[in-house]
Amino acid sequence: MTKSLRQSTILSIIGQEAIETQEQLTEKLHTRGIKATQATVSRDVKELRLTKALLEDGGYRYVSPSVQSFGISERMIRVFAQTVVSMTEAQNLIVVKTLPGAAHAAGEAIDNLGMAEIVGTLAGDNTCVIITHRNSEVPYVMDRLRQMLDAGT
Repeated sequence: MTKSLRQSTILSIIGQEAIETQEQLTEKLHTRGIKATQATVSRDVKELRLTKALLEDGGYRYVSPSVQSFGISERMIRVFAQTVVSMTEAQNLIVVKTLPGAAHAAGEAIDNLGMAEIVGTLAGDNTCVIITHRNSEVPYVMDRLRQMLDAGT
């Protein structure tokens, strides 16, 4: 097992799940067949510059420096905010309407949020569809998108 593969897996895990402790992270690595001690994971956390972000429920989760705040540049937030025309919920989907030709940029901004709730996005010319795992996750994702819209204006 190479260090880079282990660290890549750590980034993947924290991008998909809310991991609060190094012990949880070590367990997740073990479930993926990666043997690592807590001391090794501690060094990886330090090298990757992972920090803990406060969750809405008062808990914490590890995040990488690139995923803190919105996880994207201020410029990308501005582009998102200036091109989104509307957002509509439909079960576990969110349909984002943009100015013509801007859906791909909106989709890229959304993908770079690194939200575990989002399975993926699909973008056309002026429409981007966001797919969440469950219907119950849509309100949280919508709130994050509204925060981006407010931050970019």
